[in-house]
Amino acid sequence: DPATFELAEVVPAFDVPIHRTTEPARILGGTLDPDVPVYMVDNAKYFDREGIYMYPDDADRFI
Repeated sequence: DPATFELAEVVPAFDVPIHRTTEPARILGGTLDPDVPVYMVDNAKYFDREGIYMYPDDADRFI
């Protein structure tokens, strides 16, 4: 959740090629400590889920 971790958009929406199609994504960034930047890929289809692993499309999600 971007609000929980104070993440901000650092790269606006762009298309990521996956197989023979594309998926929209954007990059969010924040910090854990002043010296530890953190970047995350935001895409609801692949990452807005209850858990991290054990999904049929894990290979696509983590390629």
